[in-house]
Amino acid sequence: MSSKVELRELFHQRIKKYDEDLVKKLSHSIQSQLAQLMNDIQIKSKSTSLKTVGLYCPLRGEPVIDEDYWFKELTTFKSAYPKVKPDEMDYVVSSLNVKRSWRGDELKGENIIPDIVVCPGFWFSFKGYRVGRGKGYFDKYFSAHPNVLKVGVCFHEFYGADWDYEKHDQRCDYVVTENGIFNSN
Repeated sequence: MSSKVELRELFHQRIKKYDEDLVKKLSHSIQSQLAQLMNDIQIKSKSTSLKTVGLYCPLRGEPVIDEDYWFKELTTFKSAYPKVKPDEMDYVVSSLNVKRSWRGDELKGENIIPDIVVCPGFWFSFKGYRVGRGKGYFDKYFSAHPNVLKVGVCFHEFYGADWDYEKHDQRCDYVVTENGIFNSN
């Protein structure tokens, strides 16, 4: 069983082989799977109460969410993006075209608690736990907002690892890769 530190190091070694074209191709497949999941969730909930999805601004090695594609597929959701502060994270209703960095200092708009949060991870376990960059922003956010539907996204190569989960680790309800939608519950 690996540690989170070892998994982060392994991620950085392996992600080097992902050139821009491969990331774009795999990300497109992940977006298609994500759109299917969002539509399925709306149908199953038989509710129009799911209105806001918290997306993210991809960093190197993370699946890219193309906002133009996203809104062609999912016109019923409005998007929110993370506004990161030193020890916490909020979501602000915004367009990705306005925001290209994780800091979020330039984000203007209303703070909101999204109904669904899509979060990237370096690795996800079959149980839905994630290894991220190590700052704990998503774990803290999910702990403070337990009713948010949590959807993790990663490239399939990084799905299925196992490590010693820590007390503060939060599970995602679903993990989406280019190979499918995986229910963690």
